[in-house]
Amino acid sequence: MISPRPLPSPAAERMRRCRERKREGWVTVPAVGVPPGFLEELIALGLLTAWDSEDKTAIRRALERFLDGFSAP
Repeated sequence: MISPRPLPSPAAERMRRCRERKREGWVTVPAVGVPPGFLEELIALGLLTAWDSEDKTAIRRALERFLDGFSAP
């Protein structure tokens, strides 16, 4: 009897996704410092709400939308 293959560990799955993104041309920046005053600029641009200005996930999404504005059409 053949035993079933074990599921990949979470670390192996993260590495697989990382390699896949790299093959697709993505560049990952794990930590980005946000300078003083930049959150206010994101709020003024409508990319972030004042309510979410301490939520790191909301800030990341606002930064992604900001950078998307510079991508080619």
